[in-house]
Amino acid sequence: MNLSKPQFIILGIAGFVIIFFALVFLGVIPGLKSNLEIRVAKLTFWGVGDERGVWDTAISNYQNAYPGVQVEYTKVDSRNYEKLLLDALAAGQGPDIFMFHNSWLPKHANKIVPASPEQIQLSTFRSLFPQVAEQDFVRGDKIYGLPLSIDTLALFYNRDIFDNKRVAIVPSTWDEFKSTIPRVREISASNKLLKPAAAIGGTLKSIPEATDILNLIMLQKGTRMVSVDGSSADFHSPQGIEALNFYSQFSSPKNAYYAWNDSSTSSIDSFAGKQVAMVFAYASV
Repeated sequence: MNLSKPQFIILGIAGFVIIFFALVFLGVIPGLKSNLEIRVAKLTFWGVGDERGVWDTAISNYQNAYPGVQVEYTKVDSRNYEKLLLDALAAGQGPDIFMFHNSWLPKHANKIVPASPEQIQLSTFRSLFPQVAEQDFVRGDKIYGLPLSIDTLALFYNRDIFDNKRVAIVPSTWDEFKSTIPRVREISASNKLLKPAAAIGGTLKSIPEATDILNLIMLQKGTRMVSVDGSSADFHSPQGIEALNFYSQFSSPKNAYYAWNDSSTSSIDSFAGKQVAMVFAYASV
């Protein structure tokens, strides 16, 4: 599975030492001094995408505060990161600190150790991070990870297309978005989509962010994505079905808000080529 940097979090697997390391970065636990003889301990840290230089300042600051700890950073290829990580964990040679995809907890929770209440309280977690972090990394009252960064979907629009179609206001609500579609799309008399209005309603075949867009709509509709204990999917609810119908309407030729055809070029390529007026994408794209 290809991973993008904004979708990773730092997770600890070795109990107190690892979680303690992450919490010190956040300032949750203040620095501690000791006049005792220092024994050097090594912490292994696996990252994806970042060279060692990206982490030099953070690692150096931590090692200066805790001379008894040496952090060894390794950059791992994102293309086989999950397999390498699982193999290392299974062999008892996993890293102390590692990055973890935000969708992995349901299938890998039994391989990692959650933080104890003494290390971080759920109330503290909630005060530090948005609700989406809790949905992804908290099961019951157990915290399995801390987000390194959070990237959000945004609506990108082509100013030239909007100007040519004399659309002055960029939509900021779903109602405004829907009303904009007939104004910026180009469609034939036979209802063939000549120039799509927005990349939404299609599958992963043409929209890389399709799953995330649908998830966003589900959350906005109040859909519970997983059961309370995190053991099973729970989005087959009236709210989930409503969200799916809302999303899919934009790729239906019979719908008044027909905006996208799955046979179109990839949404990002279409947007770059000025062939679609609006796309949903991450700021990191």
